[in-house]
Amino acid sequence: MPPWVLRGATFFVTINARTRGTDGLTTGNKPQRLLASAVHYHERGTWWLHLLVIMPDHLHALLVIAPDRELTKVLSAWKAYQTKSLRVGWQAGFFDHRLCNDESFEEKANYIRMNPVRATGDASRGLVACLGAELKVGRGVPPSRVQQSRLTRRVRPTLQSTKKPALRRAAARR
Repeated sequence: MPPWVLRGATFFVTINARTRGTDGLTTGNKPQRLLASAVHYHERGTWWLHLLVIMPDHLHALLVIAPDRELTKVLSAWKAYQTKSLRVGWQAGFFDHRLCNDESFEEKANYIRMNPVRATGDASRGLVACLGAELKVGRGVPPSRVQQSRLTRRVRPTLQSTKKPALRRAAARR
């Protein structure tokens, strides 16, 4: 983990698809490609992505932006790439909240992990990816299956292996 992650502010971010209530982000190979793009930003050090959930019409993330970057510029560039490459329409801007402490981190991490169940009643509706020390991908993860290190604040759930080849390749690279 880069040293700037421990010093930097962790943000809870929500990005909405242009049309809420539709399935614009989880059809076809879009969730895998959105995840691959998020992993790319993580691997090149643009952000440190603790946790990501891709829902049918929005996504949530817990992330730390590299110290030489600005949150607005990074997320705008990431959204622009998705619009161009995947033809994903986004609402203008995004919602962000800077986390103040470990309790807030765990609260937001639980919110993200449980979002597929809470929003649809179906844990298989959202793609949950936990990065940090290693990439883990699965469907809605109950909080009781998550271990957290307070020192590094890495979220390391025990998740089922995925059958999707693109996700297995992304996990193998970690």
